[in-house]
Amino acid sequence: PPQPVNGFLVSGILSPKNATISYPADLIGRYEKELGPYRVAPNVQYKPGNEVEFIEDLYGLIRAQGDWALWLMDAEPTDVQMVHFIAMDLMNHALWRLMDHDHPRHVASPFEHAIRDGYALVDEYVGKMMAKLPAEATTIVMSDHGFGPLHHMVNLNIFFMQKGLLKLKRNPWTRLKALAFRYGITPSGAYRLAERLGVQNLATRMSKNTRNQIIGKFLSFDSVDWSRTVAYSMGHVGQVYLNLVGREPHGIVPQADYEKKRAEVATVLRELKDGNGRSLISQIIPREATYHGPYTEKGPDLHLVLDDYNIIASP
Repeated sequence: PPQPVNGFLVSGILSPKNATISYPADLIGRYEKELGPYRVAPNVQYKPGNEVEFIEDLYGLIRAQGDWALWLMDAEPTDVQMVHFIAMDLMNHALWRLMDHDHPRHVASPFEHAIRDGYALVDEYVGKMMAKLPAEATTIVMSDHGFGPLHHMVNLNIFFMQKGLLKLKRNPWTRLKALAFRYGITPSGAYRLAERLGVQNLATRMSKNTRNQIIGKFLSFDSVDWSRTVAYSMGHVGQVYLNLVGREPHGIVPQADYEKKRAEVATVLRELKDGNGRSLISQIIPREATYHGPYTEKGPDLHLVLDDYNIIASP
């Protein structure tokens, strides 16, 4: 739930359904008569064929959040105000291929400019908000990440399993999970099914505990035998970690062997190729070339650039 602040706070897409979404708790109720209900998330989940409904719903989400932001600037003045538009993230994920003529899954579509027009709508609201600010105010426009084409996904931990760098537990339950995995019963497979059904965003409505319980039914890090595992990957952008003594709870790679083992893992990673024998590794960047500061040692030991970022990793 939103925490008390010196001002007001409206929470975002991870808000549980029917939960209190604002601080003060009555904030939304004060202005619903003028603005209508506040919208936290989309009402329409994307699936091929419902582009019209999906796009119009996201444009409506932008308008609702923008109208509320403009109203609150006057009704609840503050020294600092932050507004987050989630709609363009969702639209880019779903519709990029319709805009990108070089994408392998591109098809001619009347929705080719939906993303462009969505950004124009957000820009319109940013302009209206800036018009309300005094001349000396500072405006920051930023995103938590950029966007680009996604051609494929690769599971680095399965690759590590195939190369003997990551080992599974030998108990019957883990072996059953591994068998299910070989037949395609995986979290990503379940997500693709949810996408086809148009309910993929239900995951954002689940509690973290519920999501973890569901994932735990599949092959996961709980299935790993860390006493025999040298390397693993976490995250979507090619982060690779050694199972290092002193850093990992069950580390087996001695600190003295760090450079040697890291080089060995990098050599193995260069064997990662697609079905046509083409290397998927554009770059292997060592930790010290990317990270600096007191927490560097907690970061990934290698960072992979997969096919110039056209491929992401599935953890």
